[in-house]
Amino acid sequence: MIDLIGIIKIATENGKPCVLATVTDSCGSVPQKPGARMLIYIDGKTVGSVGGGCVEGNAIKTALQMLASPSSDDFKILKIDLTDPLDQKDGDICGGSMHLLLEKLTMLKN
Repeated sequence: MIDLIGIIKIATENGKPCVLATVTDSCGSVPQKPGARMLIYIDGKTVGSVGGGCVEGNAIKTALQMLASPSSDDFKILKIDLTDPLDQKDGDICGGSMHLLLEKLTMLKN
């Protein structure tokens, strides 16, 4: 089991920009259920998982956009739809949908 809270604490104490992605809701067949988390660093490295494939690709892309702009929102909600049969060529064949909450984490202040 990954100590994600400890990793977040270290990252924020050291001023490393990151985004926490959390599965908040799911319907149907999806790769991860609510509560699954992934930490995304400004260099694109990750810790944890919210589902792999296009789910994590979307989360990473959005997180990096959030981190690149200091004026961006501190949080975003992504709806990931894995039901489109046209996307099966890209591996979107789970058949469900899920929501991800992306939260930009900042340095802790003492």
